[in-house]
Amino acid sequence: IMKKVNLNKVTELINNQVSNSLKEVKASKTQKPKETKESKAKEETKAKLVKTTTKKASTKKEEVVKEVAKQQKPNIIEQVISNREVKYIYPDDVTDTLSRKKWRQQTRNELRKLEREMLRIQDHNSKEYKSAQNKYITFQKKVLKVDEAV
Repeated sequence: IMKKVNLNKVTELINNQVSNSLKEVKASKTQKPKETKESKAKEETKAKLVKTTTKKASTKKEEVVKEVAKQQKPNIIEQVISNREVKYIYPDDVTDTLSRKKWRQQTRNELRKLEREMLRIQDHNSKEYKSAQNKYITFQKKVLKVDEAV
C-alpha cells in the first residue's frame, strides 16, 4: 500500500512539473522576452529533472518485470522437461510435432477400432475373439511402450 501511495505521489509530482514546464514554455512563446544564460540553464535543469524522474518510474517497473521473467523462465523449462514422458514408439519418418500428432491420432483410432471389434464378439472362447484379441495386442506392442499399454 505504501508503494502505491509513494508511486502516486511521484506521478503527481512529475505531472505537476511537466505541466509547470509546459506553462512556462507557452508563456515564453507568447511573450518572447530576451533569454539570458541563467534562464536557459534553469530550464535545462528542470527538463533534465523531469526526464530523469519519468525514466526512474518506468525503469523500476521494467526491472521488476525482467526479474520476474528471469525467475519464472527456468521453472517453466524444468517443468516441461520433468513432466514429459513419451508413451508411443514413433516410426523413423515421423519427426516434427504435427506429424507426430497426426500419427498418434491415427494409432489411437486404430486401437479403439481393434478394441471395439474385439469387444463386439460375445463369446470370449471363440477363435474369432482370440484372433481379434491377438491383433489388438500385437498392434499395441508395436505402437505403445511396455509400461504404457492400456
